[in-house]
Amino acid sequence: MSLGYVVNEGFAGFKRARLASFTAIFSLFIAVLLLGILARISYNVYEVAESLKKSIDVEVFLVDLDQRTTNELQAKLKKKKDIQEVNYISKDSAAAIFKEEFGSGAG
Repeated sequence: MSLGYVVNEGFAGFKRARLASFTAIFSLFIAVLLLGILARISYNVYEVAESLKKSIDVEVFLVDLDQRTTNELQAKLKKKKDIQEVNYISKDSAAAIFKEEFGSGAG
């Protein structure tokens, strides 16, 4: 069987069974289209999740720890691979920031 014969018979099959050929081609078109749309939506969701992951900020309020314990805790947090930055704000600085954001009449 030669390649030319197979190709000719393939195209001849399209002429003989037009409805079946159209249905098969259209079904494949719809399947590939839906697969592409799903891939694009999945990629967009991935991008949104990555951007949200980068913008997460966590604030931790410590209850009256001495300076040595605070420094040890800060050093342990800095060693974690998921934590990019650690900032310590003292009680007095936090109170000043609070007054600046909410006004002098708050609290």
